[in-house]
Amino acid sequence: MAAEATQLRRAVEPTRPPAQPTGRVLEEPRSPFYLLLVIPILSTLACLSVITFLYQRLLDPLCGSVPIQLHLNKFVWTAAILGTLGPIPNAPTSLLATGILVSLAPLTSYWSSLYTSTWGNPVVGPVVIHLVVLFPIIYLGIAFVSHIVVGAPELLSSMF
Repeated sequence: MAAEATQLRRAVEPTRPPAQPTGRVLEEPRSPFYLLLVIPILSTLACLSVITFLYQRLLDPLCGSVPIQLHLNKFVWTAAILGTLGPIPNAPTSLLATGILVSLAPLTSYWSSLYTSTWGNPVVGPVVIHLVVLFPIIYLGIAFVSHIVVGAPELLSSMF
């Protein structure tokens, strides 16, 4: 009786067509070390944020807060976009150059603010200071992050 019911059920059930491929490419599972790339990316972005904050506080007594705030966000955004889309130096070069520029930032911002204060225009001076001091630091920092993000598979394959 049970065998007849099973045959009857098979005869009544519609036949299913074979499964068609969906066109999706199966990705290889990522290594757990892939998550470790988040640490240098977040630490670099946090350092760039702190550098920008301290740079702003450094220039406040030299140029005043309003001229500094007037174009600071434009320079940060421009440097970040160009650092992402522009030519990317390799990681050691960008880290070395960023470290040198960060260590020279107080000196260059002081002397460039003294030089631009003789021009007599309170808006052009901070624009030149942002261009000379802050723009290269942000550009190279974002280029380093971009190098990590773009070269992550090659970096991981060379490490492990």
